[in-house]
Amino acid sequence: MLSFALDGSDPQIVATGLRDSYDFDWNPRDKTLYIIDNERANQPAEINAVTRPGLDFGWPRCDAKAQPIPGIAGATAAYCAKTSAPVVTFEPGSHPMGMAFYRSDLFTQLKDSLVVALAGSWNAPTTAGYELDAVPFDAQGKPEQPQRFLPTTPRNTSDAALLRMSFYPFHLAGLVISPEGWIYTSVTEGRFTDFGRLTLLVKTVVILDTVARASARRCRGRSWVNRCRVSLLEQDSIRHSHYTL
Repeated sequence: MLSFALDGSDPQIVATGLRDSYDFDWNPRDKTLYIIDNERANQPAEINAVTRPGLDFGWPRCDAKAQPIPGIAGATAAYCAKTSAPVVTFEPGSHPMGMAFYRSDLFTQLKDSLVVALAGSWNAPTTAGYELDAVPFDAQGKPEQPQRFLPTTPRNTSDAALLRMSFYPFHLAGLVISPEGWIYTSVTEGRFTDFGRLTLLVKTVVILDTVARASARRCRGRSWVNRCRVSLLEQDSIRHSHYTL
């Protein structure tokens, strides 16, 4: 990670040991710089805190626990002991791409949290990502474990993808938050979505209600009625769960 003066002069190395970083933001409370980083497919994705210039976050020699990765030249315990471990990790393959601190009062449960868009896995044996997570901070300003807030379903990531309850198969990409608190995200497939109060409580419900009605029409005259009934219950569950926001 490099920094420059506004005229392009004075290049400085801010951080090293990063593999695939898409976004960063400053914590409005203490001005700490946080940056996301995607590791290898079998390693957890990371959020790193740049508390001072020149930190080394370990790639490619060290894992998320600052331990050496076997088979890589220079990967020793002595080297990794000098690197900085991530402050937050995500499932391998979840692929965080966009992030921003939530400064608005529109969604009070997200206030001062770090909102992260997880693009999702591409060819992993277990589906990961395809969601929006919030990383809350404790009273001391330390980040806690990420919490999924969209999609709002009790299903795990794989089941939610299979049942089309998540963003799957669309991969979330950039993320910004407007001054009024609306969350905007794009997907690599070329769509653009906004999540504001009306979007969550009206537009999403209408869309999902339309899907549920279409499922009901497909069920008529079918011999596998029980299977259709389960599908309708799933649609009804997600339709009502959006009101929790």
